[in-house]
Amino acid sequence: MAESQRALGPAWLDRYLTAPVWRFVLTPGVLGSQGWAGVLLPSVDRVGRYFPLTVCAPLDGVLLERATLDLLSSWLDRAEAAARACLAHDATVDGFEASLAAIGLPALFPAMPSQAANALLQRASPVELDRTASGPDLGTLADGVLAQVLRGYTLWWQAGGRAFLHQHLPAAARYTSMIDQTFGA
Repeated sequence: MAESQRALGPAWLDRYLTAPVWRFVLTPGVLGSQGWAGVLLPSVDRVGRYFPLTVCAPLDGVLLERATLDLLSSWLDRAEAAARACLAHDATVDGFEASLAAIGLPALFPAMPSQAANALLQRASPVELDRTASGPDLGTLADGVLAQVLRGYTLWWQAGGRAFLHQHLPAAARYTSMIDQTFGA
């Protein structure tokens, strides 16, 4: 935030307070060994401190299937609504915690790639994959490959708007462009 204040100067406060809500998925390897999904939006507390309010939850899986992405999108809608509600002047910590408890954690499926797919990727040795009449479960194998390729990446998007993929967390200049909506960084 300090870099965005420096870069935007006197325009910072207006740009910050009108910045869009960003949704994100952090793949395993960004913040520990599991993935995360959530929303990030500008906030200010009752004594005038500005901070990015973040509501997030751990993810146990790779989000390849349409049904899984739809479930995540629905959970992100509820997380954003809870975050926006806590910005009301009369909001309380207890009310915010109750809202978060009500939305719960995203119930996503399928889980991370099977142990067999992970073993195949990590050791390149023969492993037994789930088989169908036509051969190995290629969906499971694809999940495993994608999980390894995207490890350490983050996906950021606005509902109905811009999106970008970034290796690791966005740098200060990228965060400034997320507030400023210039995307020049």
